[in-house]
Amino acid sequence: MKAIITRLLPVIILVSSIHLAVAAEVTNVVPRQEGNRLVFFYDIEGAFEEEFDLLFSLTFDGKKYEAGQLSVDGDVGKVKSGTGKKLSWNVLKDKPRGVRGEISWQLDIRPRQVKYDSARNRSNHHAIGPETIVLTNRNANITFPHGKHQEMLKNDCKKCHPKGPGKIEGKNMTWGHGLCKACHSEKGAPAPTKCSGCHNK
Repeated sequence: MKAIITRLLPVIILVSSIHLAVAAEVTNVVPRQEGNRLVFFYDIEGAFEEEFDLLFSLTFDGKKYEAGQLSVDGDVGKVKSGTGKKLSWNVLKDKPRGVRGEISWQLDIRPRQVKYDSARNRSNHHAIGPETIVLTNRNANITFPHGKHQEMLKNDCKKCHPKGPGKIEGKNMTWGHGLCKACHSEKGAPAPTKCSGCHNK
Protein backbone atom coordinates (compact mmCIF):
# COMPACT_ATOMS: atom_id res chain seq x y z
CA MET A 1 0.00 0.00 0.00
CA LYS A 2 2.83 2.39 0.90
CA ALA A 3 4.42 1.83 -2.52
CA ILE A 4 1.12 2.59 -4.25
CA ILE A 5 0.61 5.80 -2.28
CA THR A 6 4.22 6.79 -2.98
CA ARG A 7 3.43 6.62 -6.70
CA LEU A 8 0.79 9.30 -6.18
CA LEU A 9 3.35 11.86 -4.99
CA PRO A 10 4.63 12.69 -8.51
CA VAL A 11 1.12 13.69 -9.48
CA ILE A 12 1.32 17.31 -10.49
CA ILE A 13 -1.72 19.38 -11.08
CA LEU A 14 -0.76 21.51 -14.04
CA VAL A 15 -3.92 22.92 -15.45
CA SER A 16 -6.87 24.26 -13.59
CA SER A 17 -9.89 25.77 -15.20
CA ILE A 18 -12.60 27.65 -13.40
CA HIS A 19 -15.50 28.86 -15.46
CA LEU A 20 -17.71 31.65 -14.29
CA ALA A 21 -21.45 31.46 -14.36
CA VAL A 22 -23.70 34.47 -14.56
CA ALA A 23 -23.65 36.32 -11.21
CA ALA A 24 -21.66 33.54 -9.56
CA GLU A 25 -18.19 32.11 -9.45
CA VAL A 26 -16.08 29.34 -8.00
CA THR A 27 -13.41 30.83 -5.72
CA ASN A 28 -10.68 29.81 -3.30
CA VAL A 29 -10.02 26.47 -4.98
CA VAL A 30 -7.37 24.49 -3.10
CA PRO A 31 -6.44 21.02 -4.40
CA ARG A 32 -4.59 18.77 -1.96
CA GLN A 33 -3.55 15.14 -1.68
CA GLU A 34 -4.84 13.41 1.46
CA GLY A 35 -3.67 9.81 1.59
CA ASN A 36 -4.99 8.05 -1.49
CA ARG A 37 -7.42 10.88 -2.28
CA LEU A 38 -7.16 14.03 -4.32
CA VAL A 39 -9.30 16.58 -2.47
CA PHE A 40 -10.56 19.93 -3.73
CA PHE A 41 -11.73 22.63 -1.32
CA TYR A 42 -13.69 25.50 -2.87
CA ASP A 43 -16.35 28.16 -2.37
CA ILE A 44 -19.20 29.22 -4.62
CA GLU A 45 -20.06 32.89 -4.53
CA GLY A 46 -23.60 33.58 -5.61
CA ALA A 47 -26.95 34.62 -4.22
CA PHE A 48 -27.56 32.95 -0.86
CA GLU A 49 -28.96 29.45 -1.21
CA GLU A 50 -28.72 29.77 -5.02
CA GLU A 51 -28.51 26.31 -6.62
CA PHE A 52 -25.99 25.29 -9.25
CA ASP A 53 -24.87 22.21 -11.10
CA LEU A 54 -21.20 21.71 -10.29
CA LEU A 55 -19.46 19.86 -13.08
CA PHE A 56 -16.12 18.26 -12.28
CA SER A 57 -13.72 16.45 -14.57
CA LEU A 58 -10.14 15.20 -14.55
CA THR A 59 -7.84 14.57 -17.49
CA PHE A 60 -4.94 12.13 -17.17
CA ASP A 61 -3.33 9.43 -19.28
CA GLY A 62 -4.62 11.32 -22.33
CA LYS A 63 -8.30 10.83 -21.44
CA LYS A 64 -10.93 13.08 -19.87
CA TYR A 65 -13.08 11.60 -17.08
CA GLU A 66 -16.33 13.20 -15.91
CA ALA A 67 -17.38 12.97 -12.24
CA GLY A 68 -19.84 10.15 -13.04
CA GLN A 69 -16.94 8.02 -14.30
CA LEU A 70 -14.85 8.53 -11.16
CA SER A 71 -15.12 7.57 -7.52
CA VAL A 72 -15.93 11.13 -6.46
CA ASP A 73 -17.92 12.17 -3.41
CA GLY A 74 -18.72 15.36 -1.55
CA ASP A 75 -20.04 18.62 -2.98
CA VAL A 76 -20.48 17.71 -6.64
CA GLY A 77 -23.58 17.67 -8.84
CA LYS A 78 -26.38 19.78 -7.35
CA VAL A 79 -24.80 22.29 -4.93
CA LYS A 80 -25.78 25.56 -3.28
CA SER A 81 -23.71 28.70 -3.03
CA GLY A 82 -21.60 29.03 0.09
CA THR A 83 -18.20 28.40 1.57
CA GLY A 84 -16.34 25.33 2.75
CA LYS A 85 -17.25 23.05 -0.18
CA LYS A 86 -15.24 19.87 -0.61
CA LEU A 87 -15.07 17.11 -3.18
CA SER A 88 -12.80 14.11 -3.06
CA TRP A 89 -11.56 11.61 -5.65
CA ASN A 90 -10.54 8.15 -4.42
CA VAL A 91 -7.56 7.68 -6.73
CA LEU A 92 -6.72 4.07 -5.85
CA LYS A 93 -10.30 2.89 -6.25
CA ASP A 94 -10.24 3.99 -9.90
CA LYS A 95 -6.52 3.52 -10.56
CA PRO A 96 -5.17 0.79 -8.21
CA ARG A 97 -1.61 1.36 -9.42
CA GLY A 98 -1.86 5.12 -8.95
CA VAL A 99 -1.46 7.85 -11.52
CA ARG A 100 1.84 9.03 -12.93
CA GLY A 101 2.35 12.24 -14.79
CA GLU A 102 0.11 15.19 -15.32
CA ILE A 103 -3.42 15.60 -14.10
CA SER A 104 -5.55 18.52 -15.14
CA TRP A 105 -8.84 19.31 -13.51
CA GLN A 106 -11.85 21.39 -14.32
CA LEU A 107 -14.57 22.85 -12.10
CA ASP A 108 -17.53 24.39 -13.89
CA ILE A 109 -20.69 25.79 -12.38
CA ARG A 110 -23.89 26.21 -14.26
CA PRO A 111 -26.94 27.93 -12.79
CA ARG A 112 -29.83 25.57 -12.33
CA GLN A 113 -32.83 26.38 -14.50
CA VAL A 114 -34.57 29.57 -13.38
CA LYS A 115 -38.19 29.02 -12.42
CA TYR A 116 -40.89 31.44 -13.42
CA ASP A 117 -44.22 31.85 -11.70
CA SER A 118 -46.76 33.59 -13.93
CA ALA A 119 -49.04 34.36 -10.98
CA ARG A 120 -46.27 36.35 -9.28
CA ASN A 121 -44.67 37.75 -12.41
CA ARG A 122 -47.63 38.48 -14.67
CA SER A 123 -46.28 40.59 -17.54
CA ASN A 124 -42.71 41.36 -16.50
CA HIS A 125 -41.35 37.80 -16.17
CA HIS A 126 -38.58 38.55 -13.67
CA ALA A 127 -36.72 35.60 -12.23
CA ILE A 128 -38.10 34.32 -8.95
CA GLY A 129 -35.53 34.07 -6.23
CA PRO A 130 -35.69 31.77 -3.23
CA GLU A 131 -38.52 32.25 -0.73
CA THR A 132 -36.06 32.60 2.13
CA ILE A 133 -32.40 33.60 2.17
CA VAL A 134 -30.14 32.99 5.16
CA LEU A 135 -27.46 35.65 5.41
CA THR A 136 -24.56 34.37 7.45
CA ASN A 137 -23.25 36.62 10.19
CA ARG A 138 -20.64 35.94 12.86
CA ASN A 139 -22.97 37.06 15.66
CA ALA A 140 -26.30 35.65 14.46
CA ASN A 141 -27.64 34.78 11.00
CA ILE A 142 -30.36 36.80 9.31
CA THR A 143 -33.30 34.89 7.85
CA PHE A 144 -34.56 37.19 5.10
CA PRO A 145 -38.04 36.52 3.63
CA HIS A 146 -36.98 37.22 0.03
CA GLY A 147 -40.20 36.02 -1.63
CA LYS A 148 -42.36 38.20 0.62
CA HIS A 149 -40.25 41.27 -0.16
CA GLN A 150 -40.27 40.49 -3.87
CA GLU A 151 -44.07 40.39 -3.84
CA MET A 152 -44.38 43.59 -1.78
CA LEU A 153 -42.03 45.40 -4.17
CA LYS A 154 -43.93 44.00 -7.18
CA ASN A 155 -40.72 42.46 -8.52
CA ASP A 156 -38.84 45.77 -8.53
CA CYS A 157 -35.56 43.87 -8.14
CA LYS A 158 -33.43 46.98 -8.70
CA LYS A 159 -34.46 48.27 -5.29
CA CYS A 160 -31.97 45.80 -3.76
CA HIS A 161 -30.20 44.48 -6.87
CA PRO A 162 -29.01 47.56 -8.80
CA LYS A 163 -26.87 45.41 -11.12
CA GLY A 164 -29.64 42.89 -11.81
CA PRO A 165 -30.79 39.63 -10.14
CA GLY A 166 -28.23 37.53 -8.31
CA LYS A 167 -25.59 38.18 -5.73
CA ILE A 168 -25.46 41.70 -4.35
CA GLU A 169 -21.89 42.99 -4.49
CA GLY A 170 -20.43 44.92 -1.57
CA LYS A 171 -23.10 44.09 0.97
CA ASN A 172 -22.14 44.64 4.58
CA MET A 173 -23.70 45.80 7.83
CA THR A 174 -23.80 49.48 6.83
CA TRP A 175 -25.34 48.63 3.46
CA GLY A 176 -27.92 46.26 4.97
CA HIS A 177 -29.00 48.51 7.80
CA GLY A 178 -29.15 51.54 5.48
CA LEU A 179 -31.15 49.83 2.74
CA CYS A 180 -33.58 48.00 5.02
CA LYS A 181 -34.30 50.95 7.32
CA ALA A 182 -34.66 53.42 4.42
CA CYS A 183 -37.00 51.16 2.46
CA HIS A 184 -39.16 50.30 5.46
CA SER A 185 -39.39 54.01 6.32
CA GLU A 186 -40.22 54.96 2.71
CA LYS A 187 -42.92 52.31 2.42
CA GLY A 188 -44.28 52.96 5.92
CA ALA A 189 -43.84 49.25 6.62
CA PRO A 190 -43.22 48.02 10.16
CA ALA A 191 -39.70 46.78 10.70
CA PRO A 192 -37.89 45.08 13.57
CA THR A 193 -36.43 47.56 16.06
CA LYS A 194 -34.17 45.16 17.99
CA CYS A 195 -31.17 43.25 16.69
CA SER A 196 -32.87 39.94 17.41
CA GLY A 197 -35.75 40.92 15.11
CA CYS A 198 -33.52 40.16 12.11
CA HIS A 199 -30.48 38.43 13.60
CA ASN A 200 -31.49 34.97 14.74
CA LYS A 201 -29.75 31.63 14.51
